[in-house]
Amino acid sequence: MTLTELLANVDLALYGPRTLYRLGQGGFYGNAGAAPAHPGTIVSPKSVLASMRRHEPAKFQRYVAAAAQAGIDLDALPDRMPACDCSGFVTWALGLPRAPSSRATTGWLDTTAIWTDAQGEGTRFEWCSSALEPRKARIGALLVYPDDGPDDGHVGIVTAIDESNDEGTATQVVHCAPENYLLPAAPGQRHAILQTSPKQLLDHPKTIAVWCVSVFR
Repeated sequence: MTLTELLANVDLALYGPRTLYRLGQGGFYGNAGAAPAHPGTIVSPKSVLASMRRHEPAKFQRYVAAAAQAGIDLDALPDRMPACDCSGFVTWALGLPRAPSSRATTGWLDTTAIWTDAQGEGTRFEWCSSALEPRKARIGALLVYPDDGPDDGHVGIVTAIDESNDEGTATQVVHCAPENYLLPAAPGQRHAILQTSPKQLLDHPKTIAVWCVSVFR
């Protein structure tokens, strides 16, 4: 994959169908055909919410409260729409399967796997700069931190830096996050995938910048 192709995928996700954030969703499987046209697994929001209401009532109430805070009318969601999490979006944009054939298969690709691989074997990811400057990035690099205790990890794709054509501190990232729903948006345009400041990522002490080895520099 070229950097131009990666950034084209990023734009497709930004300006394509509105996406729900749902942990564990998105990406695709290596033995299950071609990657989908857009990031995310197609779900029925009404069915998901109905199941949650029956089986996880406390979680359902938290979702309802969070949606109200974000200005989302749950009754107005489409019958079917794509849903993904942060690593589901990133692996889709990179054209990487999250697992060889199914989620039950070893090798599930998430934030911890990306972070660990970059600092170890480097099979799919490597340091963008060096361990001495873990946040030095370049356009197309990933900022990532792993699961940390009770908190889930996070990852985004760098789309702007403070030093053109060189490695520098990221100034913009595109990422999939529930926090993105809280940012200003036109009615009906709430989207889990947005281009934002990298603050959420740079504020975490374990964040590093990594490069996918299958992307030509």
